[in-house]
This record gives sequence, C-alpha cells and structure tokens, in this order.
Amino acid sequence: QARRRGGVMGPVLALSAYALAVSCVLPPALARLTARGVHARLGLVTWLAAMASALVSAALALFFLFRTVRGDWPSLTLAVCREVAGNACTPVVYRSALYELGVAALLAVASLAAVVAAWRYGRKVQRASRQTRAHARAARIVGHALPAGAVILDDPRPAAYCVAARPPVIVVTRGAVDALDERQLAAVLAHERAHLRERHHLILLIARGLAAAFAGVPLFTAGLAAVTRRAHRPPDDAAVRAPGDG
Repeated sequence: QARRRGGVMGPVLALSAYALAVSCVLPPALARLTARGVHARLGLVTWLAAMASALVSAALALFFLFRTVRGDWPSLTLAVCREVAGNACTPVVYRSALYELGVAALLAVASLAAVVAAWRYGRKVQRASRQTRAHARAARIVGHALPAGAVILDDPRPAAYCVAARPPVIVVTRGAVDALDERQLAAVLAHERAHLRERHHLILLIARGLAAAFAGVPLFTAGLAAVTRRAHRPPDDAAVRAPGDG
C-alpha cells in the first residue's frame, strides 16, 4: 500500500513538467503558429486550450500530492527522495527531521502560491466587474440614447466600444457620430454587437484575471495579448457584413 501511494510521484512530476513546459516553453511557438494563416476563432481556442491545460495539469499535480500527504506522509517523503536522489536515497536521508522539514516547506510554498494566484484572480475579476457596472450606469446617465441599447456621449474624440453590463450598452462618442456616415455607423454598431453576442468580454475577463494571477508567466501574459487581438477578428467580419454595406 505504501508503495502504491508513493508511486503517485510519477504522475505528479509528469503533470508538473507538462504545466511548466506549456507555461514557459510553448508560448513563442504558439505565437508563431497562430500569427497568421489560422482562423481567428481557431487561434483563440488554441490559446485558451493551452492556458486551460496548464491550469488543469497544475491543479491535478497538487491534488495528487496533497492526497498522498493526507494518506501517508512517510511514503511521500520516501517517494520524493527516490525521485530526486535515486539509489543514493537511504533511510538516514528520508527519515531525518531536516529532510522532512524541507519537503514540508516545499508543500507550504506550493500551497501559498496556489492561494495567492486564486486571490489575485478573484480580485482582478471582482474589480473589473465592479468597474464595468459603474461605467455602464454612468454612460446611461450622461449619454443620449440611441436605438438598440446604444448611447452617445458628448465627447469630440471619436470612439466606440461596448460595456458588457446587465443590460449591456454600446457607447459611441459625438466625435465618432460626426465623423461617420450612416453606413459606417451601422458597421461600427454591428462590430460592437458581435463582441457582446460572442461574449468576448467573458473571454477577456478570464484572460486578464489569469494574467494578473500569474504575473510574469509567459503563457498568460502572451496569451492575454493574443486573445485580445483575436477577439476582434470575428466582430470585424460582422462589421463588414452590416446592413447597408456595399
């Protein structure tokens, strides 16, 4: 039974190595692969799948590790020692208080890192959601209503964007309305409606949360930039197909 429990270190190391490789080694190759010649949605799914697989692998590694800790601590310390030192692992080593303290410290660091990442993600998502709701309320108060949930802000700078609150709102500045003809304005509104319809705000919220939770990890920092770029491709297509476009 102890041998079976100790054998969990193989999957733990394999899952950890996969998560590390996907997070730190894969992003440059993934960026080249999805840079051109790939459908926008396929590129978007590819980046999201890579991020999800890294997270799931790391979570499974922690799950198996802590299940072994709970079930049989001596088997875990022995398994770690043998994975690292091989035949040089002796009872003098893995039964020593200093060695067990080192293994416990590594587990504590892994646990703390997971908690901090979850806290950062939750804080980023909560702040973004709160700001989105406040922005939508302010736009409805100061803006002039247009059909289909859009409002015009009295700002001479040309801009248009959507705010995915409940209900969502599309914001267009007076500068944009003055600069566009009727057909162009319809294309802009179609672009923003496509963002809302395809729920790109949720994808971007998840990507931004992960980039905040794992600051400096290449997969999530590069993934946020790639997801942001590719989330605009389908709405651009929708704008081209907008009614009245010639």
